[in-house]
Amino acid sequence: ITTCEPKLVRVVYSATDYTLPDNIEEIEDGAFANCGNLSNVKLNDGLITIGPYAFASCGKLEHIDLPNTLISIGESAFRGCGLKEIIVPENVTSIGPSVFSYCNNLMKLKILGKITSISKQLCFNDKSLTTLVIMSDILETIELQAFAICLNLNKIMLNTQKAPLLNGSIEVGTYPFGWDKNSYAGVNNNGSNILKIPK
Repeated sequence: ITTCEPKLVRVVYSATDYTLPDNIEEIEDGAFANCGNLSNVKLNDGLITIGPYAFASCGKLEHIDLPNTLISIGESAFRGCGLKEIIVPENVTSIGPSVFSYCNNLMKLKILGKITSISKQLCFNDKSLTTLVIMSDILETIELQAFAICLNLNKIMLNTQKAPLLNGSIEVGTYPFGWDKNSYAGVNNNGSNILKIPK
């Protein structure tokens, strides 16, 4: 068995801790979704894919270390989790829509992976998010409402030689920081927010 299916983890619905077996390469869709008491998960080296909604609505899951072998994170994989800080490792090349949306406790997101796109609603309504660091130097697109209603976002740091948003080399989707053209929640509202781009 190299996949972790929902039927294999039903027993953890009331558990607080779970350690993934060493041979698992994929966590399937919704495998741990709605495990309301789950607060600690240890992922194995060798894990390649986290499927859509894999940990969705795990409200007590405050911390998780993603392994360096990880390549893909599916849509809404951590939607509604209790995560406070997350580091996406450098081998990740695909992050689906809404992966960290409605994570009310998430304060810092650091993406080390070589991604070309920030998916739509990636951190939608993450009202505690203050710091966003994206290390990819091949970023091309920030999609629809990627950081909308991130009311406390005050530091955005991009590591790219293209100087995005200054010379137009990155395509910015419709209203990436708000609902509409007059809404830039978390970017312009408090006057102190920063977009840092290395020279």
